[in-house]
Amino acid sequence: MREVRGAGDAAEHPDAEVADALAELLACFPVYRSYLPFGIEHLERALADAERRRPELAGVLHALGRLLRDPPTRWPGVFSRLRAW
Repeated sequence: MREVRGAGDAAEHPDAEVADALAELLACFPVYRSYLPFGIEHLERALADAERRRPELAGVLHALGRLLRDPPTRWPGVFSRLRAW
């Protein structure tokens, strides 16, 4: 949560909503670990599945997707560490 709070559009959402979206995204992730930008298709699938399962989280899931797709930032590495946890 701390990593996401200070970044991009996700910071606009309540902590509980961000936590729910992260949990749903992790639950939908089809592989154990990703090293983005390699394997971006796994992230896209997880985002689509999470939005389908929890449509009320669409806004925060889109914000998280923008963070995680941006290779120049440190966020993709953070996501793979979260998944390994």
